[in-house]
Amino acid sequence: MVNNPINISAYSEPAPDHLQEYGADRGIAGGPLYDPARVLELLQDDGRSIQPWTRKCVKDMRDKLCLDHEGVAELVREAVTRGRYLNSQWCRGNKDHIWAACDAYVLCRGEYMVYAHKFMEIEYYLKFAINKSGKFLLLVSSHNPEDR
Repeated sequence: MVNNPINISAYSEPAPDHLQEYGADRGIAGGPLYDPARVLELLQDDGRSIQPWTRKCVKDMRDKLCLDHEGVAELVREAVTRGRYLNSQWCRGNKDHIWAACDAYVLCRGEYMVYAHKFMEIEYYLKFAINKSGKFLLLVSSHNPEDR
Protein backbone atom coordinates (compact mmCIF):
# COMPACT_ATOMS: atom_id res chain seq x y z
CA MET A 1 0.00 0.00 0.00
CA VAL A 2 1.33 3.44 -0.99
CA ASN A 3 0.42 6.36 1.26
CA ASN A 4 0.02 9.85 -0.15
CA PRO A 5 2.84 12.14 1.00
CA ILE A 6 1.97 14.33 3.99
CA ASN A 7 3.59 17.75 4.51
CA ILE A 8 4.28 18.39 8.21
CA SER A 9 6.07 21.71 7.65
CA ALA A 10 4.75 25.28 7.81
CA TYR A 11 5.22 25.60 4.04
CA SER A 12 1.67 25.95 2.75
CA GLU A 13 1.86 23.82 -0.39
CA PRO A 14 0.97 20.12 -0.15
CA ALA A 15 3.70 17.56 -0.70
CA PRO A 16 3.44 16.48 -4.35
CA ASP A 17 2.51 12.88 -5.14
CA HIS A 18 5.58 12.34 -7.33
CA LEU A 19 7.89 12.45 -4.27
CA GLN A 20 7.36 8.72 -3.74
CA GLU A 21 8.95 7.91 -7.12
CA TYR A 22 12.61 6.89 -7.18
CA GLY A 23 14.83 9.76 -8.34
CA ALA A 24 11.98 12.29 -8.21
CA ASP A 25 12.84 15.99 -8.33
CA ARG A 26 12.50 17.24 -4.76
CA GLY A 27 13.43 20.85 -5.44
CA ILE A 28 11.13 23.73 -4.48
CA ALA A 29 11.52 26.96 -6.45
CA GLY A 30 11.37 30.44 -4.97
CA GLY A 31 13.13 29.93 -1.65
CA PRO A 32 14.16 30.49 0.98
CA LEU A 33 10.84 29.25 2.28
CA TYR A 34 11.33 30.45 5.85
CA ASP A 35 12.06 34.03 6.86
CA PRO A 36 15.43 34.12 8.66
CA ALA A 37 13.91 36.46 11.27
CA ARG A 38 11.32 33.78 12.16
CA VAL A 39 14.04 31.12 12.38
CA LEU A 40 16.04 33.37 14.72
CA GLU A 41 12.93 33.85 16.90
CA LEU A 42 12.65 30.10 17.31
CA LEU A 43 16.30 29.90 18.37
CA GLN A 44 15.95 32.34 21.27
CA ASP A 45 15.39 29.42 23.66
CA ASP A 46 18.98 28.11 23.23
CA GLY A 47 17.92 25.25 21.01
CA ARG A 48 15.02 23.80 22.99
CA SER A 49 12.76 24.40 19.97
CA ILE A 50 15.07 22.36 17.70
CA GLN A 51 13.84 18.85 16.95
CA PRO A 52 16.32 16.60 15.16
CA TRP A 53 13.89 15.03 12.70
CA THR A 54 15.71 12.10 11.14
CA ARG A 55 17.74 9.27 12.68
CA LYS A 56 20.76 10.34 10.60
CA CYS A 57 20.53 13.90 11.92
CA VAL A 58 20.43 12.67 15.53
CA LYS A 59 23.45 10.44 14.89
CA ASP A 60 25.40 13.21 13.11
CA MET A 61 24.72 15.72 15.91
CA ARG A 62 25.77 13.28 18.60
CA ASP A 63 28.58 11.25 16.99
CA LYS A 64 30.14 13.34 14.22
CA LEU A 65 29.71 16.92 15.40
CA CYS A 66 29.47 16.24 19.15
CA LEU A 67 26.92 19.06 19.50
CA ASP A 68 24.02 19.48 21.86
CA HIS A 69 20.88 21.45 20.99
CA GLU A 70 22.50 24.73 22.04
CA GLY A 71 25.50 24.10 19.75
CA VAL A 72 23.27 23.24 16.81
CA ALA A 73 21.15 26.34 17.52
CA GLU A 74 24.32 28.43 17.20
CA LEU A 75 25.15 26.77 13.85
CA VAL A 76 21.65 27.46 12.50
CA ARG A 77 21.78 31.04 13.84
CA GLU A 78 25.06 31.65 12.03
CA ALA A 79 23.83 29.91 8.86
CA VAL A 80 20.80 32.16 8.43
CA THR A 81 22.68 35.36 9.34
CA ARG A 82 26.00 34.93 7.55
CA GLY A 83 25.86 31.59 5.76
CA ARG A 84 24.82 30.97 2.16
CA TYR A 85 21.34 29.79 1.22
CA LEU A 86 21.66 26.85 -1.20
CA ASN A 87 18.14 25.73 -2.11
CA SER A 88 14.79 24.49 -0.88
CA GLN A 89 13.69 20.89 -1.19
CA TRP A 90 11.28 18.26 0.03
CA CYS A 91 12.85 15.99 2.66
CA ARG A 92 11.52 12.67 3.88
CA GLY A 93 11.34 11.84 7.56
CA ASN A 94 11.72 8.42 9.10
CA LYS A 95 8.48 7.24 7.50
CA ASP A 96 8.18 7.10 3.70
CA HIS A 97 5.02 9.22 3.48
CA ILE A 98 6.01 12.02 5.90
CA TRP A 99 7.72 15.01 4.25
CA ALA A 100 8.84 18.54 5.14
CA ALA A 101 9.69 21.46 2.87
CA CYS A 102 13.22 22.48 3.92
CA ASP A 103 15.73 25.24 3.35
CA ALA A 104 19.39 24.24 2.97
CA TYR A 105 22.32 26.46 3.96
CA VAL A 106 26.10 26.19 3.94
CA LEU A 107 28.09 27.83 6.71
CA CYS A 108 31.87 28.27 6.77
CA ARG A 109 33.46 29.27 10.04
CA GLY A 110 36.89 29.26 11.60
CA GLU A 111 37.39 26.76 14.41
CA TYR A 112 40.42 25.80 16.41
CA MET A 113 41.50 22.23 15.62
CA VAL A 114 43.29 20.83 18.67
CA TYR A 115 45.18 18.09 16.83
CA ALA A 116 46.25 20.44 14.03
CA HIS A 117 47.19 23.17 16.55
CA LYS A 118 45.64 25.89 14.39
CA PHE A 119 42.43 27.55 13.27
CA MET A 120 40.89 26.04 10.15
CA GLU A 121 37.90 26.92 7.99
CA ILE A 122 35.18 24.30 8.61
CA GLU A 123 32.13 23.98 6.35
CA TYR A 124 28.72 22.85 7.62
CA TYR A 125 25.63 21.82 5.69
CA LEU A 126 22.32 22.48 7.46
CA LYS A 127 18.81 21.68 6.30
CA PHE A 128 15.70 22.56 8.29
CA ALA A 129 11.99 23.32 8.23
CA ILE A 130 9.55 24.99 10.59
CA ASN A 131 6.79 22.61 11.64
CA LYS A 132 3.09 23.26 10.91
CA SER A 133 2.41 24.76 14.35
CA GLY A 134 5.32 27.18 13.86
CA LYS A 135 6.77 26.27 17.26
CA PHE A 136 9.60 23.94 16.33
CA LEU A 137 12.50 23.92 13.94
CA LEU A 138 12.78 20.46 12.37
CA LEU A 139 16.45 19.83 11.75
CA VAL A 140 16.88 17.38 8.88
CA SER A 141 20.63 17.61 8.25
CA SER A 142 23.52 18.92 10.28
CA HIS A 143 26.86 17.70 9.00
CA ASN A 144 29.97 18.45 7.03
CA PRO A 145 29.34 18.75 3.27
CA GLU A 146 31.16 15.55 2.30
CA ASP A 147 28.26 13.61 3.88
CA ARG A 148 25.64 15.01 1.50
